[in-house]
Amino acid sequence: MLKYIGKSIYINTIKDIYLNNEKPENHNIYVADKSRGIVKIWNDGIWQSKNMIVIDQIIDNIVKHFNLSIEEIKKDNEKYEKLKERISNKINYIQLCDMEYLDDLEEDPLDNKDRIQRCKDFRDLVFEEIKTLLHDNKQIVKDSHKKHKINIKA
Repeated sequence: MLKYIGKSIYINTIKDIYLNNEKPENHNIYVADKSRGIVKIWNDGIWQSKNMIVIDQIIDNIVKHFNLSIEEIKKDNEKYEKLKERISNKINYIQLCDMEYLDDLEEDPLDNKDRIQRCKDFRDLVFEEIKTLLHDNKQIVKDSHKKHKINIKA
């Protein structure tokens, strides 16, 4: 997490999890056709078509994971003091995709209008980048299934 900034936090996390050549068992999702709004998920030995909302769920899981990681770092005051500056910039980008944070902002929309729009725009940008990533790298996932014939679980 500390290596990346902005949307690359999300893109590189997706690469590390779902497109990692060393982990073919995680090759369980791809976007076959961006315009149709369908994600293919490997589940119980077959490819199932799901709505693109799966990408939103992946983003939410990344946000949750990084929020937990940041909380763990904050528990170690010495470590946190060393990393505070690097982490504070990351927290901003995690918040921009955090739906709970957006809900909090929307409780007083007049004072937070610009930040609300920034959150929505950034989340849309991350969504589109992940969709493109999973589309452009679908062959990695499909080749894993052909090559390894392994039971990859979603």
